[in-house]
Amino acid sequence: MQNWWALFVTIELFREVGVEVANKLGYDYLSQLDARVMVYLNKVNGLGTISKSG
Repeated sequence: MQNWWALFVTIELFREVGVEVANKLGYDYLSQLDARVMVYLNKVNGLGTISKSG
């Protein structure tokens, strides 16, 4: 669970910095891509732990 928390905090930090840097350099931050990645990661996070059988 701590790994997921760390991942989401890192993404949030990257987003904040990425938006600012993109604006200063005259680029668009790909917020739609960011949102799609977050939806995907939240789905994967919701899958839970895969146990090994055998």
